Amino acid sequence: MNKIRTLSVENALGAKKDGLFYKPSQSNISLGVYPFTRPIYVLNYQPNMGLGLGFSAFLTGDRGQRIFLKAGLLPATMPGRDIIIREENSLN
Repeated sequence: MNKIRTLSVENALGAKKDGLFYKPSQSNISLGVYPFTRPIYVLNYQPNMGLGLGFSAFLTGDRGQRIFLKAGLLPATMPGRDIIIREENSLN
């Protein structure tokens, strides 16, 4: 892993061009300054409820978006995180 270097790419095209170089990170992708981003479309051509619709529902759900997040990609919707705070005495 120490021998791998990430290449910065110049943002020279599009509406947000500024001539600066950016590395592929979630923040640069979300801001739209990294130029090599592409949308992912899920097309369902099944006439009824089936495996295709179930898979697309899984991808757009909380667990599917968390997979994108853990893979280092930018999810369409950021998965929520619930934090439960308890007092120390409530564990007895």
